[in-house]
Amino acid sequence: SIACSVLFIVGIQKLKTGAKQGFSRSISGTDLIVGSRSGDMQLLMTTVFRVGTPMANMSWNSFEGIQALPQVQWAVPVSSGDGYKGYPVLATLPTYFKHINVGRKQSLTFQIGRAFGGGYELVLGQNVARALGLKLSDTLQISHGRFDQSSRVHDNHSFEVVGILNTTHSPIDNTVFISLEASSAVHSPHQHSAHGMPKSITGAFIGLTSKTAIFLVQQRIANWPNESLMAILPGVTLSKLWRSLSPLDAAFMVVGIGVGFMAGIGLLLGLFMSLRERST
Repeated sequence: SIACSVLFIVGIQKLKTGAKQGFSRSISGTDLIVGSRSGDMQLLMTTVFRVGTPMANMSWNSFEGIQALPQVQWAVPVSSGDGYKGYPVLATLPTYFKHINVGRKQSLTFQIGRAFGGGYELVLGQNVARALGLKLSDTLQISHGRFDQSSRVHDNHSFEVVGILNTTHSPIDNTVFISLEASSAVHSPHQHSAHGMPKSITGAFIGLTSKTAIFLVQQRIANWPNESLMAILPGVTLSKLWRSLSPLDAAFMVVGIGVGFMAGIGLLLGLFMSLRERST
């Protein structure tokens, strides 16, 4: 019993450490995440973890305006809302695979293939390819909605797998990537070619020319004309999200200590009964 309780406590600590590392590995090298004004954790969950639905999108015109700011070195737009067999589909630009890092500024690399280009091409995260047994040149059709298997399938467009990413131990492993142009075409019934950007996107990842410009750009985005936008610092919001889960961690620790305490009492009772029997 004591061994099991100790194993339980150690297991909780291992899970805590692994979860914290997983959170910290989710994204790095990005200075700001921009989206419609809602909540910082909600914006983080929809853009980085592909969980939940954004309350509103930001316009493409606003993204182009932010991209043109002199302090912005690079900007990568993302749009979510579709899925494939339970895995989220993220529409973005090929520059996503160049600028987005995980862990300690670890670049994304391909196990096989390349980034998508023009037309109906897609890239798979490692877990998606392994779980569904997909390989290069396979074709598939995405559906509207992320996790509902009964969602309407966009059967008027088929996508070809052109690349599979290496394992990153981040939400990227569970994501299907397509181009913004293809996503726009899929949702436009009269558009058959993958050309033209969507009118709105879920958010954007921003890299700045200098870290000292973070708060200046953040304030400018918060006061953006004609649209309510916000910009969050990924690291700060990840820390806040982790702190919000601390009560659950404490509850597990209390249970583990309680199990160890009861096991200790049982051991003492056993020793006491054994000594009593010997004395009689």
